[in-house]
Amino acid sequence: MLSVVLSELCPSQTLAFAGHRPSRLPQGAALLRLRDALANEITAALQRGRTQFVTGGMCGFDTMAAEEVLRCKEILPFVRCVVVAPFAVRFYEQRCWTPDWQARAQAVARRADDFYTIAERYHSGIYYERDRLLVNLSAELVVYYDGGQGGTKYTLDYAATQGKRTTNLAEK
Repeated sequence: MLSVVLSELCPSQTLAFAGHRPSRLPQGAALLRLRDALANEITAALQRGRTQFVTGGMCGFDTMAAEEVLRCKEILPFVRCVVVAPFAVRFYEQRCWTPDWQARAQAVARRADDFYTIAERYHSGIYYERDRLLVNLSAELVVYYDGGQGGTKYTLDYAATQGKRTTNLAEK
């Protein structure tokens, strides 16, 4: 299944997203500015030749990014939205999944060009596997990283070791 992702995506045309869960995202007007910044980054990436966008499928920034890509796809149908979730069984039962985030992420999954999972079930290290895969599939990474610990920091650090261009929307 993932070999299909690897063979179909061209890293030079792909941008990946990574970021925090809802509790670490800005609120109110700042959240609207973040959404606008996402839209601007997607537009700029298209100008750099990126037409494929990959997200990790989690609630929060991943879902927001995919929603923005799908809005763009309504105007530019050649844009491709790919979701790579870490695992399938009981995925939407993780702590961050409120009913609203479940509905939003499931809507993204239905509308995405492709939806893949790395494993059937959760296992230790699965999120890091997914994070490395997102970076390896792409030429650049757009994140929302607030400076704290966690998977977004890991992904950003891994992207740096791979020489990938990164943009942190928390700094804009």
